[in-house]
Amino acid sequence: MSGNERVQAMRIQPSLSVRAVIRFRGNAEGAPYYSAADRVTYRGRTYNITAIVDVDDAGEWLELSLTEGEPS
Repeated sequence: MSGNERVQAMRIQPSLSVRAVIRFRGNAEGAPYYSAADRVTYRGRTYNITAIVDVDDAGEWLELSLTEGEPS
């Protein structure tokens, strides 16, 4: 989705924002199993979850907003 760099403490800090769509996985109450406290690792890169959206409120797909390079 986007990427940028900023200078922090005399160092360049890159950040990357991406979006992922995954199959819905819910807990016993039907709420999404994932939360913003979780992280996603894909192809050796670790992303922090910033937002979770149930696509079409159908309980089939989740859209995750992810950031890399920023603390959660």
